[in-house]
Amino acid sequence: MALSPTTLRDGLRAFMDPAYGGFTSYPADAPAVGVAWAAALRGYFDGLATPPGITGAQQDAAEAAFAAAFQPTFATPAIPLLNAALTAYAALLVSPTGVTTPPPGSPTFVLVNTDDGNVAATTLATAIDLWARTGTYTPPAGAPTPWA
Repeated sequence: MALSPTTLRDGLRAFMDPAYGGFTSYPADAPAVGVAWAAALRGYFDGLATPPGITGAQQDAAEAAFAAAFQPTFATPAIPLLNAALTAYAALLVSPTGVTTPPPGSPTFVLVNTDDGNVAATTLATAIDLWARTGTYTPPAGAPTPWA
């Protein structure tokens, strides 16, 4: 498998885009926002082929860390919280062999003023995908390769 921005986009659309066939509902409160985002990221990072050997337990821990860290409200700006939560998620995806370096910094988000859930989800998924691929994995006695 490999990372797929389409998988992430569709995971986000499930709670952002009522025109999407797989739409479930808008999250009811800040904790539900974190859980919905974490589930979308889990679907995306389940496709991670490099670094190898990421376990279900690591994904569970990363999902829980993200959900706890990302609970935006009107009083707290969402982007800094999203960046911190993404960093926490990626930091837990460490291969049992070689050297795993999570993506540095934060995604570069281009904010789009839209009421179209598909446009919003696509824009967010693209930024996160570009950022995730800046992580590297160096196998024993090998050269660094980007996350894929």
